[in-house]
Amino acid sequence: MFLFTVHRSGGTLLSRLLNCFPDLVIWGEHAGFLNKLAEAYALLADHAGLMQRTPVAIARYLAFDARARAGFDPWANPFGPDDFVTQCRRLLRDLFTHGVPQDQRWGFKEIRYHDPKLLAFLDAVFPLAQGVVLTRDPVELCISNMLAAWALERLEAAGVDRDRAEFLRAVEDCLYAIVAIERNLKAVMLGRADRVITVRYEALCESPSTELERVIKFLGLAVDRPIQARLDHVLAHVTGGTERRSDASNRQGWLAAAPIRDAAMSLLPRVREMIARDGADRARLRGLGPKGGYCYLLGDHHVGDPGISTLF
Repeated sequence: MFLFTVHRSGGTLLSRLLNCFPDLVIWGEHAGFLNKLAEAYALLADHAGLMQRTPVAIARYLAFDARARAGFDPWANPFGPDDFVTQCRRLLRDLFTHGVPQDQRWGFKEIRYHDPKLLAFLDAVFPLAQGVVLTRDPVELCISNMLAAWALERLEAAGVDRDRAEFLRAVEDCLYAIVAIERNLKAVMLGRADRVITVRYEALCESPSTELERVIKFLGLAVDRPIQARLDHVLAHVTGGTERRSDASNRQGWLAAAPIRDAAMSLLPRVREMIARDGADRARLRGLGPKGGYCYLLGDHHVGDPGISTLF
């Protein structure tokens, strides 16, 4: 079971709630390393020459018999995309089931899994897996990302709080990344309606019991009194982890909730139209062009070189 979400959208809260069920364990983020496996799978699948070989074909190539010599195949390999999927399934099961009882379901939460290649890879490796997509209003998401403590530190160091033009660039880049991910996450639902459920962060906050009931029913989980006590404990002791940020109420300059909200609401239609018309600019998302210097605000802040981004 996989939880696909966006940075600052309540994924940690939902993970904590789902881990209240003893027959399910949801692991945390892991730097998006599956994206690289997904790229390798797409590379193999796109090359027709890399096909699964029969034992006879492999033996003939190894022996280099008359038939192999006459019809030499420069693309001959003892594996194909299906072999790669099989090995990835074994690898990931081994990695994610350390210490997990045989009858316990497992999964993970990750903010870096939204690329179509990644979804195709997971479909191939775990065709029966279920997914939960957690979304949030893009304007409020922009505010939360820009006012996270680590983001504020970087934005202030860049002078964003003192320069309106730079401030607007930061808001637009943040929105650009949000809308690009939002667009990809919508694709998660296509053809997967029976295996994927969508939850809105706002609905989870306003009516956690109702939203949890939907997710629990979808996942086929059962609630008894001990589990309900766990759920109640988590909800009672969560102090707004997603909203935890530096107090911006007395701040000077542009980096405060109200200015960010006004700018984001103004820029959002243009950003959405741009991505709908041209598609998402991967170079911009990685901060490799004249724009996109602030796309890292969506959670890719640990990567020193944007060229090896694990988010985009």
